[in-house]
Amino acid sequence: MLLWILAAFAVPALGATPRQVQVLADGSVHAFSHSHLWPSASLLRRQTADLAGFARSTPSPTIAAANVSSGLASGLANVTNSLDHLQGDVSSAEVMHVRLDGHGDTLEIVSTIIFTMTVCVWLLVGFKVLSWLYPTLYSQRELEQRGFCSSEGVGLAEAIADVTSLWHQLAVAMFLKEEDVLEVQGLDAWMHMQFQWLSLRIIMSLCLVPVIVCPLHWTHVQPHSSELFSRLNLAVSEDRYFVLWIHVAVVWAVVLLTTRQLHMAMKQFVPARHRWLSAMEFPRSTTVLVQGMPESMSSDTRLQSYFTGLFGENAVVRSYVVRNTRLLQRKLERLCKAERALAKAILRSQAEGLDPASSELVQFRRESVADIKEEVAAERIRLGRLSHALDPDVCTTTGFVTFRTRLDMRLAAREQLGTDTFALVLQQAPSPMDVAYDALIVRPSFTLQRLGALSTFGIFLAFVPAVVFVSTLLNLNSWQQVFPAISRLKRTVPIVMEMLEGVLATLSLKLMLSFIPAVLLRVVRGFSKPVSNSSAQLKLQSTYFAFLVVFVLLVTSFAQGLITTLLFVAQQPTAIVPLLAKSLPLTSRFYVNYVVLGWGSCMCELLRPAPLVLFLSLREFMSQDEARIRAEEDSVLMGTRAARSTFMLVIVLVFCSICPLVLLVAFAYFLVERLAHGYLFMAAEPRQGDTGGEIFVQALKQVHVGLMIYVLLMVGVLGARGAEFGLPLVPLLFAVVWSLHGMEGYLWANLPLDRVFDLDDADPPYDESLQHEVYEQSECRASEPSPAPPQIVVSRASLSTPPAPVAVPAAPSVAPPARPARPGSPSSPTLRRHRGAGKPPEETGAERPTNQEQEDHEF
Repeated sequence: MLLWILAAFAVPALGATPRQVQVLADGSVHAFSHSHLWPSASLLRRQTADLAGFARSTPSPTIAAANVSSGLASGLANVTNSLDHLQGDVSSAEVMHVRLDGHGDTLEIVSTIIFTMTVCVWLLVGFKVLSWLYPTLYSQRELEQRGFCSSEGVGLAEAIADVTSLWHQLAVAMFLKEEDVLEVQGLDAWMHMQFQWLSLRIIMSLCLVPVIVCPLHWTHVQPHSSELFSRLNLAVSEDRYFVLWIHVAVVWAVVLLTTRQLHMAMKQFVPARHRWLSAMEFPRSTTVLVQGMPESMSSDTRLQSYFTGLFGENAVVRSYVVRNTRLLQRKLERLCKAERALAKAILRSQAEGLDPASSELVQFRRESVADIKEEVAAERIRLGRLSHALDPDVCTTTGFVTFRTRLDMRLAAREQLGTDTFALVLQQAPSPMDVAYDALIVRPSFTLQRLGALSTFGIFLAFVPAVVFVSTLLNLNSWQQVFPAISRLKRTVPIVMEMLEGVLATLSLKLMLSFIPAVLLRVVRGFSKPVSNSSAQLKLQSTYFAFLVVFVLLVTSFAQGLITTLLFVAQQPTAIVPLLAKSLPLTSRFYVNYVVLGWGSCMCELLRPAPLVLFLSLREFMSQDEARIRAEEDSVLMGTRAARSTFMLVIVLVFCSICPLVLLVAFAYFLVERLAHGYLFMAAEPRQGDTGGEIFVQALKQVHVGLMIYVLLMVGVLGARGAEFGLPLVPLLFAVVWSLHGMEGYLWANLPLDRVFDLDDADPPYDESLQHEVYEQSECRASEPSPAPPQIVVSRASLSTPPAPVAVPAAPSVAPPARPARPGSPSSPTLRRHRGAGKPPEETGAERPTNQEQEDHEF
């Protein structure tokens, strides 16, 4: 499906690649230059029209259908021959230095393992040194648990020595409990750990594959062959019938065992998700996000009054409409810079031995701070006035409504309130600390979505030239002219240089892939406008996984480049099976090296290179604690980690039959990843947004995509020896699709209704003095409370007409309505009658206005 989508974008929008091919009806291949792209794109359409015209000229419909079928069959029969011509001069795999298996494979893999293990040891030493030098960046959470919330305190040195010991760090990484991870990081982190255990269980369940197939592979190769790696792989020339039938059984076993493990993991996830939903705290547990509001509802009081009319006077606790605060944000940035300049001026005067109170520079900075504070206060007053006046330049069409009970929130989130798909769309709100208010300011637009899709596709197209540039820099042949000693080393120790070239070829690809998530995340946030940081990570996971599949797993199938191969597959869709069978089995050595180098990537994450660089640069201008907080912003990309782990498991599944050695190196990879991520989650990294396991569910679905690629590959590999070996594997495609569809049968998104009733009964009365998180933009919170505006009851009929313009007097700031106390029971009269709980509206102090028109006029 991804190839079809890319082809649909590429054909009309892009020019030709340096060399294009046109597969004719007789199986021959015609190569043409840059200006002949459209004949290749219209070839399939022209051949279809010829067959259709021939069918119309045939008098009998049966004969016409038979002729068309025979014509299509004869065209598809030439796919394999056409692929031989398609594997032409320069392929994407060759451009990215993905070499085929051959002489020296065993030596190169051994050298990659030795190189990676050496790098891992040095990275571990560097981590120990850095964790001792900068404990606030690598062990801050452990220090906070011991009572050291800042970088100073009595006994801090002893605590640092304790938390930075190797055995303590290993204990933190290994012995993890669900409740501890949920408290520190959330459900996404815990399910990420569970996915790594799932991968290890799948690999252990497939351990019989190398035990069965490796002896068979070993006996096929000639005895004089000295390549250990090649003798353990499935030979291209394998023609023994019993061996091929054993591989058919192995494919069935791999698919069935893997799908069983995936469904067992899903069954274990559902109770964890329900426990997470039950432990969700107020106000997130009772708040909905409202998008697509009409302009007549875009104020706090009108939004609250609308939902009060729907669900009862005692149902809604608070409502908030997102404001356009860009001007206020700029003023706050100026205020922050001015306060920082004032602090520097005070330190400078103290260093010079002067009294800060008498320093002219200090007085000037203080006056600047006071002036900017007045501007900020005036801007807040202006926003308060215009928000209550429904100014469209300030009030957006997005808001939050906090209900008194979980049941009211659930009923509201499932109801249809508007007649348009994009009007009054309700969903459960993300965590208050995770809301992306800047994205909610911008109204949704199809134009932005299209631009985001085109930008993502542009990144796909620009990736190969970027890898070519980096691989050229890391190519030893390119440096021979600058450093002649490299030529002498190649003649003296050719084996060492060949090993180094193999490592650098894979390293260049991994180096470029490490920068892609940041670029993709910028595109997602710039065009898709996700409502929260966690939803942005969910989108990043799907995009980055597709990127890895296309440019790492399927890159060897792009014989003449991405665009040309897509055009070829668009002309003959069945070519994808032999195309995979002709390319992937010959490059298994590259993927084994890729997984081995992943060990080093996991160890490199322990160093936290990006936060470390920012921390070292910012601590010169601010305190260590403030520098750490600023450096850790957006430092954790959960979507990237999930996509990378899922892709590694996909590589294991795709090559487990062809190259069983990948099971061993992947087992080591997931162990290292488990230890590295476990320590980072529990000791170093700050808490990020939590999707509640949606990333884990998407990862399980992506593993099914890998299973489909594995089945298609084995159908092509075994079907090339005879149709009787490929046809028994075709039902596995339907089995994978059925397993993927079965994932929808697990009801994990919401709690059962009786559980919701029990939680509402058990909730204690709400105390506003204990509430620290609210759905409100932080820059809009004034230091002094302001009087609440009069309550306005808005009927659903009055929302169809825009409000009359209101003259805004020069009055003090008007804050959003105050939140009443939350009782510990449901609000609707029906539920109170059946459940015997709740308080009447009179006890809460809520009164219905007597005259709606008079209240609107006074407001």
